[in-house]
Amino acid sequence: MEKRPFPTSRKGTLSMINRHGADGLTRCTENVQPPSAPPADIGVQSTWGVIGMLNDYPVYATIATGDLARARSFYEQTLGFTVEMEDPTGGVFYRSGATRFLLYESQFAGTAQQTVATWVVDDADAMIDELVGKGVTFEQYDLPGLKTDERGMAELGPFRGAWFKDPDGNILNVGTGPAA
Repeated sequence: MEKRPFPTSRKGTLSMINRHGADGLTRCTENVQPPSAPPADIGVQSTWGVIGMLNDYPVYATIATGDLARARSFYEQTLGFTVEMEDPTGGVFYRSGATRFLLYESQFAGTAQQTVATWVVDDADAMIDELVGKGVTFEQYDLPGLKTDERGMAELGPFRGAWFKDPDGNILNVGTGPAA
């Protein structure tokens, strides 16, 4: 367990936090002297102590597959990801910039009908060219508010993006636009 100091509250109380594993949950276990009303800048009071809000923690995509070996081949060989960590329950974590995503087996793989992950890149046109060169086929959409060109690229206000599917039919997206 990693212990780290928790920010001092407005009343000057200092607590220690224990981080528990990859679930991202943080629980206070020592020196907890909660203020009468939790200040907005340090989180909320719970039966576990003072915890941060979700926006204080990284988020990552979880992508289901029905065949982990086949999906790993696609994500590693076609898309170029390197395994960061193998999950003891059978999944695989990949680093992607400052974030990560989990690829795991599920009987529900490919059933989502929406985008499950988006990569904001510097040059979407160049990325599309590179992925097409690796055998990726981009989707064609002609929907209200979403119409792609012959390459699969759509303009959505300040965002330009294109969608493709992994071997399970999960919809993935690459694009350019505001990162924040």
